[in-house]
Amino acid sequence: MSKYGKVHRQLYLYELIHTSQEVTMEEMIKKLGVCQKTIQRDITDLTDAGLIKLRYDRKDNVYSSEGGSGILVAKKGTSRYLYLQKLRRLAIFLEELSDATYYSYSDNFNCKKRYRELFPEVSERTRFRDYRTLSGMGFSIRWDAFDKCHSIDKYYDIHENEEF
Repeated sequence: MSKYGKVHRQLYLYELIHTSQEVTMEEMIKKLGVCQKTIQRDITDLTDAGLIKLRYDRKDNVYSSEGGSGILVAKKGTSRYLYLQKLRRLAIFLEELSDATYYSYSDNFNCKKRYRELFPEVSERTRFRDYRTLSGMGFSIRWDAFDKCHSIDKYYDIHENEEF
């Protein structure tokens, strides 16, 4: 996992937490290949981005998600705020792509249109950067000129692989 950057790692962690009923710190360390301190920092970023709220059960030694607050915890205009905004945007769009892939409504799924609906204030340049980031995570987003829609393929599953 160390060959991927911070954003990729945090999005993988988000998906792991978001799709699991319960997860242990050991599982997160094994899946992501980083130390506990890094995972704790990543959890802080995901929490500050309003994406997750974790509950720790001491008895079973597991973390479970209680959803997210939806509120960014950073001073507006700072680099931290911009980073958390990006992380939040990517996580939300990651969910959209996962749904399109898993539930097969990707037929005539227009990524650009859906992206615009979710993030109307974001520039085309940023949209392409986000596509590139998600592409680096295993999503292939291609425009089909014949069907006038995007086709989406996903090349990884957080639960299939022991390591990334």
